[in-house]
Amino acid sequence: MRKLDTESEIRVILATEALGVGVNLPDIRRSVLYGLPKNLLLATFLQRGGQTCRDGGKGEIILLVDAWTVGERIISSTIQQVSIVDKIPPKKKSSDKERRSKLPQLWYDTANQIQCIQRGFLRFFEEPEGYWIVKKDQCCNHCNPTLRIDDIDSTKYYVYHERGPQFGKIQKAVHKDLQAWATEQVHTLSKDFAFTPTAGCLLRNDMCILLARNAYLIFTSSALKTILRP
Repeated sequence: MRKLDTESEIRVILATEALGVGVNLPDIRRSVLYGLPKNLLLATFLQRGGQTCRDGGKGEIILLVDAWTVGERIISSTIQQVSIVDKIPPKKKSSDKERRSKLPQLWYDTANQIQCIQRGFLRFFEEPEGYWIVKKDQCCNHCNPTLRIDDIDSTKYYVYHERGPQFGKIQKAVHKDLQAWATEQVHTLSKDFAFTPTAGCLLRNDMCILLARNAYLIFTSSALKTILRP
């Protein structure tokens, strides 16, 4: 990591903003940030993206926002701007429009490309207007639409979660196929049972869920054994 630019063998680093504590990497050319900061602090975003081009060279910050942050929202003075990570009871889960309504204005504007992203941040932090003069083609995806990234179909990619694999659309489909397979296999069994066998006799539901959650890891029989190993 001490070697600069093309001299370094390290091309990609996966890290949190903690990387910037006591570490100076001046030649980072691109920072890719996934999702809004959980604390919704603009300073956190700048701390992460600010790792880019500390040597004064050219670079870019790419912010990948969740699909729910884009779209219309409820405008009401009674809705408080609170953290999106506040726990919401399952039966009272907010709609996407309600969640967008709780986003601070600048975050909502940024996700929906309503205004120049750079000017919005400079204005928020009360930076001198002299910093506002930038080339539009090198500014942001609001000033230069060619910089925009098309929507990403999250169902085609595995998204890492600190709490382990989530049970999303793909996992539900795998779970359904596994249950269908088990049900089909049950009918091929001998009829000499004192009871009527069910799919659970071949594949317990907890095992079915375990396999579905970790399907993205299973490509070989050894990988399957590793997942099922107690």
